[in-house]
Amino acid sequence: MSPSLTDLLFQGASLRTLIDAAEDFLGNPVAFIDRNQNEPLLSKNYPQDDIDDKIYRRRNISAEEYQKDTEYVTALSLTGQPQVIAWPNIRRRRMICGSIIGGRHMGGIRLPDVGRPLEQLDPQSVVQAAQVMGAALILNGWPADPSPDDGQGFLWSILNQQIHPSLLANRMIYPLFPEGCLFCLLWYPWDGPALFLPPTQSYCYAPAGQGLAVLADFRELLKNREAVEEGLTARGLLAGCSDSFSSVSDIYRQFQLARSVYTYAALAQQTQGLAFYNDFRIYEMLRFVATHSDPSLYIHDSLSALRRYDREKETQYLATVRAYLDCNRSIARTAERLCVHKNTVFYRLGRLKEDFGLDLDDTRTLANVYCSLRLLEMR
Repeated sequence: MSPSLTDLLFQGASLRTLIDAAEDFLGNPVAFIDRNQNEPLLSKNYPQDDIDDKIYRRRNISAEEYQKDTEYVTALSLTGQPQVIAWPNIRRRRMICGSIIGGRHMGGIRLPDVGRPLEQLDPQSVVQAAQVMGAALILNGWPADPSPDDGQGFLWSILNQQIHPSLLANRMIYPLFPEGCLFCLLWYPWDGPALFLPPTQSYCYAPAGQGLAVLADFRELLKNREAVEEGLTARGLLAGCSDSFSSVSDIYRQFQLARSVYTYAALAQQTQGLAFYNDFRIYEMLRFVATHSDPSLYIHDSLSALRRYDREKETQYLATVRAYLDCNRSIARTAERLCVHKNTVFYRLGRLKEDFGLDLDDTRTLANVYCSLRLLEMR
């Protein structure tokens, strides 16, 4: 996207300035078309004969046929993708592209086959120019301001990558989401009508990634954490929670993070409740390591020795280490998870230190072993 066109938008340029800039950007005259396919705004060099052709055609076909054609063009505009059309009795073809903002059809743009040939236009540039004009309508309050109900459609558009990132700015979507808020995104699998929204301040929700994403107030979530946990647990749901963020432009990245947190929590054998990114930051770091290099280079050598020993002697030392760390080094909880007596856990930990040099009371050893276990899970 040309920075100049986007910059003009966020500098508060008038609709007239923006549509003239769109003409310069695309190399073709541009008309903004409203939902009824009328042209309330034309760029500086828009050809009058193109308007005359439309008037001529309208006079020479029935009102029913004209309405049918209007509905057809509107349907094409709703796709939000450039479409080339050619009507009888019209001297040139036109390209149309709907301005789809936050799931709303704000109208669109039309480019006659003048200047740069339509075949030479970059479709993505046309889409982005149409989105700029749609965003400009929201900013200028014409023809209609967004309502709070549009937040769901806007969130869906962001999460499903139907809106260009350059258009995401707090200023543009006010008042859809309050300014100055600390947001977070929750995500959990959802594929049925039994919609569950956490009992906290939720600005909107939208289906995405075979689940439900909820944009919420992070501070309110922390205040109501117990109630949220209870609600999720009662339904057998596990939800991943992103990091906190304040810019709406971070929504998509945080959505991906919330889904990753869900995966990390499942790896850690958490099956329900709320999983916070703060509790799984180390997983995200290790995922980067596993993606960009050979993870075996970073796995503690004692764990490899333990795995070999367990296979040869049919013991459970590696499982004991994993359970001990997952249970926050609680002997009682470790014994319960492994279905053994507490004395068995004490015995195995002693053997780990004496025979394998694994002192899990040493902070550096503990950190290295914990990271190694997480890497093993990601392989």
